Parts: sequence; C-alpha cells; structure tokens
Amino acid sequence: MLGPGSSKGGRTRVLVAPDDPSAGPPLAPLVLVEFVDLSVAPSRAAWPVVAELRARARTDLRLVVKPIADPARPISDYTARAALIAAAHGDFWRFHDCVLDRSTDPGEVEVEACAALAGVAATTLRAELTATATAARLDAARGYANAVGVEGSPTFFLDGYPIRGAHPLARFERALALEAEANAELRDHGQPVPDAAIWVHRMRAARSPQSL
Repeated sequence: MLGPGSSKGGRTRVLVAPDDPSAGPPLAPLVLVEFVDLSVAPSRAAWPVVAELRARARTDLRLVVKPIADPARPISDYTARAALIAAAHGDFWRFHDCVLDRSTDPGEVEVEACAALAGVAATTLRAELTATATAARLDAARGYANAVGVEGSPTFFLDGYPIRGAHPLARFERALALEAEANAELRDHGQPVPDAAIWVHRMRAARSPQSL
C-alpha cells in the first residue's frame, strides 16, 4: 500500500483529515484538494474559480482546502493561523472568501475583520493565534505540503494529479471531465474504478501531524 505522499502513475497520495475545510459530498468520486496561502496574489487569482466550483454544488466533487503559510512572511503565518481558527470556531468559507475577495494582500486588521465576519469571537481569535496547538498544526501543515511536493500557492491535487498555480475554470472543467470519463471507461469494461480514497486518503483516525 502506498503511504502518505507516495506517488504512482503521476498521482500523489494526499491525506484529507476529517476537520479539513471542505465542500461537497464526503464520499464524492472526484476530490480536489487545494493547498493555499490565503495572503498572496496567485491565491486571489484562483479564488473566483474555486468559488465557482463550490457554487455549482456538484454531487460528484468534493473540494478540500488546506491552509498553508510562508514562514518568511508574518502576514502569511497570521492569515493561516486565523484560517485554522475560523475552521474550528466559525464559518471557514466566509473567512476564506472575505480574505481572498480583495485586490491587495490583507493586513492583520483585514484578517481580524474577516474572522469576525466568520463568527469567531475576538477573545477566541486572540487566544488561539498564539496557542501552541495552533502553531503545531501550522508547522505540521507546512511539513506535509513539502512532503507531497507543494512548491507554491495555490497547488491543487485532483484525485492525486497535481495542478499548480491559478488557471481558468475551463482547465479545471476539462480535468474533471477527463477523470470522470476515465472512471466511466473502466466501468464500461468491467474493471474496478480506483476509489478517490486510494489517492486522496480520507483519514478516519484521530488527528496526527501527518493528517494535516
């Protein structure tokens, strides 16, 4: 069995933890995972496509987001920590959209306003931003992103196939269609269809550093 971060046939096994922010059916046959630094321009460029895919509410697609940070940029670290807090204590998607729906990099004031919009109490945000557990989760997320070959933000994996950077919606629609067609062809020939869980492993056990 391939372990986390292993590759085969151009695919990389990517772990999805139970509390990773996601939209779409949990057992959808197609899984698109995005590793994203919410504080940078390329992520803002990709945001309209991610928002459109989420808005379409496809029954065959699950969209998963993994916030990451650049340790050399304090605002990147601050934004990623706030995203993890919003996922645990508020509405992650409202925070996600608020931070990305802008023309410039956010500052701490904007990040805090987005957290408030997402329903995170100011006292909770302040306490969790400096919590050891938050720092540990972010460090684990950074290490795992490196392990699966993430070199920049955003980086997507569609059933384990990497799509690096921001691209037009048509690029994702084509990739989704090709993956669905490949699965349909296998079914038509009586062959087993690889479950997306083989490549995007859905963690059911307790959280561990590797599951971030």
